[in-house]
Amino acid sequence: MQATQPSSIDAGSVPRILIFLLSPRWMGISRLPKGLIQAGFQVVTLSPVGSFLSQTRYAQHHFTMPAGASIADCLLKTIARVQPTLIVPGCDAAVAALRQFANANGAAPSGSEVANAAALIRNSLGGPTTEGMAESKHALVERARGLGLRVPQQAPVAALADTLSFAEAHGYPVVLKSDLGTGGKGVRICANPAEVEGGLKSLATDLGTAGNGNLAAAGIYVQQHIRGMQAMQSLSAMAGQILEHLTIVKEHCHPQETGPSSVVRFVEHAEIDATMQALLADLGYSGFCSADFIIEDTSQAAYLLELNQRPCPICPLGHLVGRDLNRALYCKLSGAPYQRSHPSHPVERVALFPQEWLRDQQSPLLAEIHHDVPWDDPRLLRALVNASCDHLRC
Repeated sequence: MQATQPSSIDAGSVPRILIFLLSPRWMGISRLPKGLIQAGFQVVTLSPVGSFLSQTRYAQHHFTMPAGASIADCLLKTIARVQPTLIVPGCDAAVAALRQFANANGAAPSGSEVANAAALIRNSLGGPTTEGMAESKHALVERARGLGLRVPQQAPVAALADTLSFAEAHGYPVVLKSDLGTGGKGVRICANPAEVEGGLKSLATDLGTAGNGNLAAAGIYVQQHIRGMQAMQSLSAMAGQILEHLTIVKEHCHPQETGPSSVVRFVEHAEIDATMQALLADLGYSGFCSADFIIEDTSQAAYLLELNQRPCPICPLGHLVGRDLNRALYCKLSGAPYQRSHPSHPVERVALFPQEWLRDQQSPLLAEIHHDVPWDDPRLLRALVNASCDHLRC
């Protein structure tokens, strides 16, 4: 484990957050430290060498994991040195690794560094009912269904015939999903039987199971397609209590229709609020999360699609409309009262950087609406621009 950008990390009673990342090319998490710092936290990061997260100036300390290093060892050493108040996973792989560490060390001697680290991880992620939710989108939807929440019909896929039977019962198009997909990559929308067959083969290839013909082992399921607008709610919570939330609809996505947002619009939706209150209370959830919804065109009903147990790129944007997820979490941990602010010029729409620039370099929205470029974080901005230019050259 190596440290960069050394500075004092003795903050006394100031809450300290450790952001733990395993996916170095995950851009969105690199923007969260600024909001946390401005909310009052100290921020320390642990990520692979060269990650975007390690480029931001908004952290008291960056720790990096050399290639081939033990993830568990790096995590334990960082926790012991930093003594964080809370650990925030920066990607889906980090969620899984934290769960694995906590479960593997559940029987460690009480009071030992390992036991303390495992307890901190469990407190950071919420109660034991959240286990398995990160590993299975299908399981999350079924848990929500059991709570009486609005979710699409769905079924696991063991063979092509399963999907065709589902489509016959629920109509085309249908949605094929991988239980472990992220950023819209494990999703195929299929309008007819031929597209279903091709979609299953494509997903199985992406998952590395195309050769064995066992779709059940691939973790693929089929879901009812809801015609409507993609929406997302981002939240901070503690022990199942929602501290603050922010809801958006996706006006543009990149690089695919089901992929990450590039332009978002802030909205209010009562059913989304009620759904997340019920779900997070049931899970005893702690930390940051985001949930994907479809708001049906005709009824405006909100169907829950999945829950991401990590911050998403819109997490740092709440201050633009007076809903600061970071400040709400800080106040909860420090015992201070939290109050929403009232910006004199609240923002209605945001072009996310670099996603909207990558989607359309001539997009008029880059000049017409708030463009969320990290001008005050030059090293991170340079890394994002360089990566985006490499993408555009491909």
